[in-house]
Amino acid sequence: LLALLGGVCGVLLAKWAANLLLALVVSKDSPLHVTLNAPVLAFTAGVMVLAGVVFGLAPALSAGRVDLVSGLTSRSRSMTSTRHWLGASETLVAVQIAVSLVLLMGASLFARSLMNLERQPLGFDQDHVLLARINPRLAGYTATNVNALYRTLYDRLNALPGVRSATLARYSPLGGGSSINASVVEGYAPKQTERVSLETILVGPSYPETLGMTLRQGRPLGLQDGLGSPKAGMVNEAFVRHFFSDQNPLGRHFGVNGSPGPADIEIVGVLKDAQFHDPKDEVRPVVFTALLQDASQFSLDCEIEVRTAGDPAAASNEVRAAIAGVDRTVPISDMTTLREQVASTFNSQRLAARFVSAFGGLAVLLACVGLYGTVAQTVARRTSEIGLRLALGAQRLDVLRMILLDTLVVVIAGLVAGIPAAFGAGRFVASQLYGLSPRDPLSLTFAAGLMTVVAAIAGLLPARRATKVDPLVALRCE
Repeated sequence: LLALLGGVCGVLLAKWAANLLLALVVSKDSPLHVTLNAPVLAFTAGVMVLAGVVFGLAPALSAGRVDLVSGLTSRSRSMTSTRHWLGASETLVAVQIAVSLVLLMGASLFARSLMNLERQPLGFDQDHVLLARINPRLAGYTATNVNALYRTLYDRLNALPGVRSATLARYSPLGGGSSINASVVEGYAPKQTERVSLETILVGPSYPETLGMTLRQGRPLGLQDGLGSPKAGMVNEAFVRHFFSDQNPLGRHFGVNGSPGPADIEIVGVLKDAQFHDPKDEVRPVVFTALLQDASQFSLDCEIEVRTAGDPAAASNEVRAAIAGVDRTVPISDMTTLREQVASTFNSQRLAARFVSAFGGLAVLLACVGLYGTVAQTVARRTSEIGLRLALGAQRLDVLRMILLDTLVVVIAGLVAGIPAAFGAGRFVASQLYGLSPRDPLSLTFAAGLMTVVAAIAGLLPARRATKVDPLVALRCE
């Protein structure tokens, strides 16, 4: 009956709490829809029946084996006996505490990992940058005439009030784009099994300035790097370390042709390393070639990047109008800010942290309810003993200490079981963590400390009630 009532109440509560939980843990960029359907209800019914049978059968069998004489005398013996072991109910509560500790430590690990990811330097300034993707191909442009469109857009966008700098590029940082090409680097002899492949990004004038990237050496690509002029490109520091052993790369050449060919692009600048993909990965060698010098089909899909003096989202209408003023047939899509794009990169980590935290909080709540019920039952069962102790001169503080000591034994047992379980579970999520170990002592201290404090509060409430027992009433009932 209890299992049936619990299952029905659980289903009703789940139906109400599902939307609340999703609203708390799921972001708009990662929508998730959850409904109560037949398989979910069938699973709930199965668990309900199993819980009723398993957890009801054991005490029923135990009650059937009780000797009448010992049963009648056990109560009087319990008045002077002190248990030094955990009973069945205390063991179950200890298991709940152990599971809660595992989830709390997982929540702390994911939260700290997310914090490390969000705080790490990315190599660019993500504030005050508006992004908008355009596809001139859909407006009828070809690789031979798109160059004029890009030059006009560059001039028009940089002339907008409130715009500090604007550029065009094939990809933006952490935007998910990638172009890997077979390449050749002047003066570099690849190993026998090595195939030189470089990540290539087509960029327009003012690219480092617009994204807030640091130019370590040389000059950025500009309007002078167009069709008919010598091919120029920039590289990142990872490129210099890998191919030139940190020697001066300016004036050297590389080639990016989709297949090994001549090294005809001169290195004119070196940019500080920046993350363009997963921030947890090591920065790869990247080359930046001039968009205005490219006459391939890859130049027909690019992104407009605008650095503003104020809120970039507020400039979206002006940017749309500027693009339409050049050619209203050019489609605009995916307009967002660079900060929003960076934040969306961490959606999976953020979702994991919120879900584990939500379930950790629920587990702590259930453990506290179980601990409260167990301590309350202990106080009720030992009312006569408590009354006798008080009648013989024991202080109420001594009674409180006695009950809290029993509570502490259960909590410690749960923590002792939960710590190795948390370390074991941490190995399965080690690859998802950034900047910390799955055995992070700070996360363990936080989880164990929070669990101890919350459990102590749950045990303190019935323990205080034990100190208010009237000795005369307790002994009269006995």
